[in-house]
Amino acid sequence: MSETSFGEKEIVCNSYIIGKVTVRALHAAQAIFPRLAIMMEISLLDVSDEEPAPIKTPYFMADLTGELRLKETQDVVAPLFWSGAKRFVKSSKRGSEAQVIMACDLDFQRIELVERWREGKPPIFWLQLWPTLIANGERLDHTQISAFQLRVTREAWLDFYSQVGGGKFDVIEVQFSAREAEQFKIAVNQVQKARAQIAGGDYDGAVITCRKAVEAIFRDLPKMENEDALEIETSDSPLRKFFNATTDDKRAANYVGILVKLKGLMNIAAHGIGARVIFSREEAQFILRTTESLLALLGRLASRP
Repeated sequence: MSETSFGEKEIVCNSYIIGKVTVRALHAAQAIFPRLAIMMEISLLDVSDEEPAPIKTPYFMADLTGELRLKETQDVVAPLFWSGAKRFVKSSKRGSEAQVIMACDLDFQRIELVERWREGKPPIFWLQLWPTLIANGERLDHTQISAFQLRVTREAWLDFYSQVGGGKFDVIEVQFSAREAEQFKIAVNQVQKARAQIAGGDYDGAVITCRKAVEAIFRDLPKMENEDALEIETSDSPLRKFFNATTDDKRAANYVGILVKLKGLMNIAAHGIGARVIFSREEAQFILRTTESLLALLGRLASRP
């Protein structure tokens, strides 16, 4: 078995430690909706007849339920249940480990709440488990597993996030002509990179990447005389001329205003001081989605005859 541990806790019955639960891995389960699968190893020890323990052996774990939480005693994310075919975990002299898969069903709303909560950091959840142990046909009512931390690595969480479609379920269609194809491809790649940066908690970096996407488009659409052309709102600026040619005067003026303000926001991240985080996750998502909509709009306008 793997030696990686995301968290572990003793199984206790009437103050006696009779086993242990160790979380080894987590991944996206095969489902048509986001389902988090948590792989655990569980061991139960036989108790000698000479020991003053409250359990007669052999005994076994017939069921296991629980909750995934953001805090030790509150903020439940979802209930946990034993997934797949149940093979009862039986006690043994050496406490042989048996593998159990626990699962919890999520949705994109809850995943988004988790993303806001973790703020780009490796998530540290809490697991509360309730085991059902049976000995001599009777349930052992005083068995407990105290809540314990589930320390998930950033890589493991992002793997799950990407497998269930996190950051990928917003679909945008960008139409562009062959003449601007190369610049649009560069811009779309930058947008994809920005999505990954937001998932990784690099919000300022995502905003800067969106800035590069916008600059890639306007490098040839239209030809800009200098890199500050996006900040120019005059009626004879290259940016204004492009929108005048593809829409009308009123819409052109407003589109230019939106673009200039958007670029101003992006410049804040680009000219930030040191490693200080300036933009929040929600702000970075707003700029990303606005950039995506901008690409779709510009692609459509530029492809008009």
